[in-house]
Amino acid sequence: MRTLDIFGSNLREMIDRKHGGNVSAAARELPVNRTQLNRYLERQSWPRPDVLERICTHFGVDGRVLLQPLKDFEKEGA
Repeated sequence: MRTLDIFGSNLREMIDRKHGGNVSAAARELPVNRTQLNRYLERQSWPRPDVLERICTHFGVDGRVLLQPLKDFEKEGA
């Protein structure tokens, strides 16, 4: 699986967990343009470093969590 695919999948999972899947709410709180956030979710683009930092801060995760399958981190935390 490509890193961009993992990133999009993990971001989707975190939005599902924190915002009940509401992408518009996540975009408002980050703040990130909703269209751009959808591009990340659809694995079409990477966020700029400053946006990636906001995403990590918002979800309370280290950047590594976004680039490795979440199940790997959940196993480590178990």
